[in-house]
Amino acid sequence: MPVVAGLLAATVVGGALWTALRTQADLEVRGCAALADAGLAAGTRVAWSGRDATLVAVDDLGRMTEAAAALAGIDGARVVRVADAAEADAAGPPCAPGSTPGGGTTADGTAGGTDAPAATQTVTVRFASNSASLDRAARARLDVLVLWLRTHPATALKVGGHADNTGFDTRNQPLSLQRAVAVSEYLRSRGAKAGRIDATGFSSLRPAVPNISADNRAKNRRVEVVVEGSPRT
Repeated sequence: MPVVAGLLAATVVGGALWTALRTQADLEVRGCAALADAGLAAGTRVAWSGRDATLVAVDDLGRMTEAAAALAGIDGARVVRVADAAEADAAGPPCAPGSTPGGGTTADGTAGGTDAPAATQTVTVRFASNSASLDRAARARLDVLVLWLRTHPATALKVGGHADNTGFDTRNQPLSLQRAVAVSEYLRSRGAKAGRIDATGFSSLRPAVPNISADNRAKNRRVEVVVEGSPRT
């Protein structure tokens, strides 16, 4: 019986390991596909350990937050974290062959790079209609920002909440402020190191795009965190 039990145990362990490896391989493929859909495949390096993804940091904050959100949106992904560039050897090659970390294009189509962080950068998180709750993608973006602030101390974060033009400003104004406060409180809860975090609600008065379609209104239900950069410490 002990021999039989040992064989059964080995079979179970071996089966579980094979399943884990297949899951990781599947996530690697779908991770690169998600980054490609976001225009971020070139130069983005990701290491998978089971269901957990680790991004290799670059100095383009917008690129990192968009990549984290794309990976967080993959069904089956459990944790998305960011590693310092010193840990790059632990990550796989970029999704797009021949690209270099920090290169390629960002989500808005502009060139990415690691020469120096911009003086001012913006992190945008979006919300469901009539909601101030942070979803998984929003939290992933903000977690990247928290890590960024550890090596790029900001003198101030300006957190601006926005709403689409659905309904009246008597509702949209407090909702936009609630969104800004939700982001500010989340950043503080995660230990964001910033000299000041100001939260303001702008109602529907500053749309990112015209409110002429459902897709555009979804883009306007947002919080923009303006990060005023400072020298690396």
